[in-house]
Amino acid sequence: MKDVLGILEHLGYRELRPEESAPSASDWRPIEDTGGRYGTTDSTDIISQKRKATARLVDRDTRQLVATARKSCPLEQAEAHA
Repeated sequence: MKDVLGILEHLGYRELRPEESAPSASDWRPIEDTGGRYGTTDSTDIISQKRKATARLVDRDTRQLVATARKSCPLEQAEAHA
């Protein structure tokens, strides 16, 4: 059993968008602002694929998507390459 947010931070994910939010850029929140909302790996699965900037957080009991994590803000990436 491990802390979901700790794992996400270790993997380089920096922001989360809760599933109940409408999919828009303003709904992304820094990982540290979400508190312990997503619990541990006993209750939430982290589904991450290589070469993707996002990961899905899925409730282990219901198999429903509860949030999406992303590694960085697209604006930050654009500024870094400018």
